[in-house]
Amino acid sequence: MIRVVIVDDSSLSRMILTKILEADGDIKVVGEAVNGFEAVPKIQEHKPDLVTMDIDMPGPNGLETIQRVMHSCPVPILVVTGERLGPESDIGFRAIQLGALDFMAKPSIGDTPSMTRLRRQVRTLAGVPVFLHTDERDDQGSTRTPPLPEAPPFSLVAIASGTGGPKAVATILQALPDDFGAPIVIVQQMPEKFGPAFAKYLQGLTPLRITMVEPMPKDCVPGDVLMSGSDDAHVYFPRRGVVVGMHAEPYAMHRPSATVMMRSIAETYGPDAVGVILSGSGDDGLEGLAAMRAAGALTLAESPSSAAIAELPAAALKSGAASRALPAQMIANCLISAMTAMNRKTTAPPSSAALLEYSQNDDVGR
Repeated sequence: MIRVVIVDDSSLSRMILTKILEADGDIKVVGEAVNGFEAVPKIQEHKPDLVTMDIDMPGPNGLETIQRVMHSCPVPILVVTGERLGPESDIGFRAIQLGALDFMAKPSIGDTPSMTRLRRQVRTLAGVPVFLHTDERDDQGSTRTPPLPEAPPFSLVAIASGTGGPKAVATILQALPDDFGAPIVIVQQMPEKFGPAFAKYLQGLTPLRITMVEPMPKDCVPGDVLMSGSDDAHVYFPRRGVVVGMHAEPYAMHRPSATVMMRSIAETYGPDAVGVILSGSGDDGLEGLAAMRAAGALTLAESPSSAAIAELPAAALKSGAASRALPAQMIANCLISAMTAMNRKTTAPPSSAALLEYSQNDDVGR
């Protein structure tokens, strides 16, 4: 039985959420809090597997309440809000940055797909290991990065990210300087309507240029952060330095598929790329990351111990698709350190073995 506490100031919303959550018999609402002040005591009392969190509440709003919870009694949080979500709203991603695992709009009775998705997300996120958010933990691993050379030793960074991954994506991009010497391409699994909002949110965190991959071929250059622009197209590299949104059937039920993207990178870039898998569930990206490693690329996974959802990065390590696990901040440091150090040693294109050597040095790995 999955135990849930609902935090919502609306008695009608709490009643509807309870009815939806308990419909299948495997989820039980064990407590309710009507505002942010009640949330922490209720969570400490009931010790739930998951908390659903509204955003618009009197007193501490949902974002402030998430901070309070994660600093005192951390628990998996799913934001379920009546606030407008969509291309113009970054509120869900702000909640994730503060410690929530995911967000969705409040479903209504009769909206079967939304009700089913809510129960599915509760089952997925309940019991996910979360950590206490303290200033010391948040600042851990943040170090000054060396200046970047003009010519990078790798030409592309590819990132696959699933549930819980937006926070890690934000952490990595925030740490990279504005003259980072390689383009970055990201497949983030989320509903298409949230893609523009996520891009807008990230653009507020990084001086790098956030752009969407479209059906027309586009040159990718250093300073670009390319994101999947449509849920009916895969991100594909037909040749080196060119990316396109390729309309095709879903691969293993995913479109865009991180595996499709990374396989095309393995074929076009070979060892001259870096592949990264972040938090998520399922297996999208595993085959692609393995293809990149087989082609000689450096492949990294977010540390399962720090990932919001450890299933995907743990599988990447177990299968051998990823050669090393690092927290998100250290992934950024690794990219910068490898690029800088390799450029100091040689102007020739580096091997993935050399890049791996730099990813394991003391300055990066600690």
